[in-house]
Amino acid sequence: MVEPVPPSVNHPESSPHAGRDSHAPAGLGPVAGGRRTALAPWVLLSVGIVAAFGPGKLPPVLPALQGQIGLTLLEAGWLVAVFQVAAALLGVFGGALADRYGPRRVMQTGLLIGALSAACGALSPGPLVLFASRIGESLGFILAVLPAAALFRRCLPAERLTRWLGAWGTYMPTGMALALLASPWAAAAFGWRGVWWAHAACLVVCLGALRVWVERDDPRAASTARFAPLVRETLTVPGPWLLAAAFGVYAGQYLTIVSFLPSAYQAAGIAMTSAGALTALVAGINLLGNLTAGVLAQRGWPAGRVITIAAVALVIGPWLAFAGEGGFVWRYVLICTVSMVAGVIPGTLFTLAPRFAPRTGAVSATVGLMQQGSGLGQVVLPPLVAAVAMSAGGWQYTGAVTGGFGLVTMLIGLAIGRHATRLQRAAV
Repeated sequence: MVEPVPPSVNHPESSPHAGRDSHAPAGLGPVAGGRRTALAPWVLLSVGIVAAFGPGKLPPVLPALQGQIGLTLLEAGWLVAVFQVAAALLGVFGGALADRYGPRRVMQTGLLIGALSAACGALSPGPLVLFASRIGESLGFILAVLPAAALFRRCLPAERLTRWLGAWGTYMPTGMALALLASPWAAAAFGWRGVWWAHAACLVVCLGALRVWVERDDPRAASTARFAPLVRETLTVPGPWLLAAAFGVYAGQYLTIVSFLPSAYQAAGIAMTSAGALTALVAGINLLGNLTAGVLAQRGWPAGRVITIAAVALVIGPWLAFAGEGGFVWRYVLICTVSMVAGVIPGTLFTLAPRFAPRTGAVSATVGLMQQGSGLGQVVLPPLVAAVAMSAGGWQYTGAVTGGFGLVTMLIGLAIGRHATRLQRAAV
């Protein structure tokens, strides 16, 4: 039998900060019954998955881009990295926009910006326009995914919230895996521009579904929040910073580990036609950990303990995989295992966002700071590991570097556990 979740997890009113939101209109509570209630969380999850096609659609078509529009190898690297620009620079501010002007409205704006940017990318005559369109896609992505936690909170009853927030953590690996699998086939049939047009069309479909199946924002709720205080409150309490630090270190480690796969494929003589499916499996298996996170949260497992235990995989797994011992199969199985076990970390962090937010009206700003940490981690850690590998003339010390960051994740997990305990005691 599934154990009930402690009130402090599922009921925002139990937070010590909840009193400041007692004036929120009743319309922001879970929607009562009907097909709209049943479909709304599925629509939100679909929005995240389709938004995650953005980073996932690019790697399989990079050779075509280099051949058709004269993209250099350096430009290709920047084209991959630029997608994290909005997350790294604007996360908390984008989240505050959702809290201030309404999460549904901001999510709609993000989907529209993403669709228009993808269409511009499909029409781009050269690298410059494509580069600008990727920045637009990055902005659309961050505005589309940041409001999700607040919308889940609105449309779900308390007893289902933590499981769905854990499921929400699967949007990135699921979208990445689907894009990695589908992009090569779509590009072969319609060219790389066809991939961009297909992504734009999917975003438009999600925009329509959002307008139909997710309730409108209450204008009275939006008018009660001010932008600057939302940002200030989010940045002056420890909870959001702990979530951002954990997400940043995890995301940087995960991207570094997955980035190691091409060299492993090359060393093993694996054809690139099979490499896409193998990489998609690594990304896809990560979602099992995310789903497990929601189940563990609903059963009352302490979040800090879950993160600390999962971080052990980020310490041991990369060290064994990068050590140079064993063949490709051994290394690949290790990386898949790390991907699955460590997947509980982002799922657990998303379940904590409503609890660690300074108040119930600042959930999106808290998730924004998390995404900002994720973006910074993905920008900083992979180049650092690459620099170590270049200095050493190989990958032999890479495991030690990534393992060291795994220890940092463990320490952050312990700090998250202590902070959650303090919040629970304060709520009694």
